[in-house]
Amino acid sequence: MKLSLTLAAIALYITGSACNDHLYRLALNQRSFYNPAALCPYCKGSYFLSAGLDFSPDVVGYGEFYAFGDDGKNKMHGPWDAAYYHSSSSGLDMNSYSFRYAYEKNLAYGWRVSAGIRASFMQVQKQFFHEGVSQKMGTSFADLDAGIFVTNQEGFYVGLSAQHLPAFSKTLQTGEEQSKISMNRVYGMNAGGVIPVCDLFDIMVEGNGVCDSSEYSSQLNAMVRFFSVVGVGGGVTYSQKNIPEYELRGGITSTAFKFLASMEFTPQGKQIEMGMVMRFERDGGLRFLSTPCTGGTCSAPKAHKKKKKDEFNPHA
Repeated sequence: MKLSLTLAAIALYITGSACNDHLYRLALNQRSFYNPAALCPYCKGSYFLSAGLDFSPDVVGYGEFYAFGDDGKNKMHGPWDAAYYHSSSSGLDMNSYSFRYAYEKNLAYGWRVSAGIRASFMQVQKQFFHEGVSQKMGTSFADLDAGIFVTNQEGFYVGLSAQHLPAFSKTLQTGEEQSKISMNRVYGMNAGGVIPVCDLFDIMVEGNGVCDSSEYSSQLNAMVRFFSVVGVGGGVTYSQKNIPEYELRGGITSTAFKFLASMEFTPQGKQIEMGMVMRFERDGGLRFLSTPCTGGTCSAPKAHKKKKKDEFNPHA
């Protein structure tokens, strides 16, 4: 029996899209997964800890990720983070350990540009049954991503990336069982910004896309936010081989703590993704970054209009 597995970024989550690569719906939580050169487009950066979970109530399996790093001014002259990913579905277990680094440079008028890479070590294991006996086959391999990123630090950003540069295909043999594992090179683009509406409301918009030589997928989404903290909105994903898939999203986007969740409606059932990011002070130990809207509450409009540039309050 021959089993074919196409892996791009080892399909970190259960639901794949174009190019067999997961199109992260909550890119605001996972900018560096789209592009290893990603900077904070709304702030000067800080130490951060992020985590997320992806699952479907209608499908057995799940995906999870954890990352810790620093995307502020530091001795390495650019953002870095270390990350771990795991997914499990239909007897297929995948793990990835990665490190990314980007060199950044200040441009005129507050603009910043960066170029980065991410190196990963991946492990794949497939469980199957042959004549009633459970068997496993697996392999490990290295991966490399690269990208560039530009932002004005006031909400607008655009990035280009090339993922899985060492594209390859290999066949594993265990007795009568064969497994073909391949990983395609994928190109991506992401862009976004914040549109002020009034003192109390703004709109956060974002677009993302990935493609390879045979398939593409793109996503557009927007959230209306109150006090630049509490947001609710939706999005749509277009892909070459599927009908449009719609989603609802919302959450809290304060400077020190961010939590976003989405529910996408697909032919296979609902797909839920959620993630959080915590930011910490650069000096004085790992305590929460100070913010006028910590926890999603602001006591008065003055706090919202305070002349302080931070990740989720770009108004100055």
